[in-house]
Amino acid sequence: MHAGSDDPDAALLLLARTGFVAGTDKRFAQTIEAIRAELSAGPLLYRLSGSRSVEGTFVACSFWLVDVLVRSGHDDEAGKPWRELTGYASDLGLFAEEIDPSSGAFLVYRIPYQTLRDHVTPGHGGRACFPSAARGTGSPGAVRESGGSP
Repeated sequence: MHAGSDDPDAALLLLARTGFVAGTDKRFAQTIEAIRAELSAGPLLYRLSGSRSVEGTFVACSFWLVDVLVRSGHDDEAGKPWRELTGYASDLGLFAEEIDPSSGAFLVYRIPYQTLRDHVTPGHGGRACFPSAARGTGSPGAVRESGGSP
């Protein structure tokens, strides 16, 4: 995409994470909704408008959405996509860089859950903060916390 384009780019979800805008900014909330409306495929997000026919959903973007929902004060809303997204992890706790939303097939590279966990909404002491709905016994976070990265 380019400056002045009306096509959404999921990378805009990083604006709150980098401190460029507050997660609670009203205009940013409109950006989030536009990205969800244009780029969503269930809990997964495409990176760019028009990329559905040439690539899979970009997993990092999907987790950026969860992150921005938490930053904007919507923990409860973030829990559902978090649970759905973590369901895509392999039995080794790995994710693909891209996922085919119709089949769930991994399309590119694998990202260790530990690496992803450490990059989702940094919390106190450098630890990741998952949406409250994803915490608890049997949650993917709890399982991976005790076992470490593969």
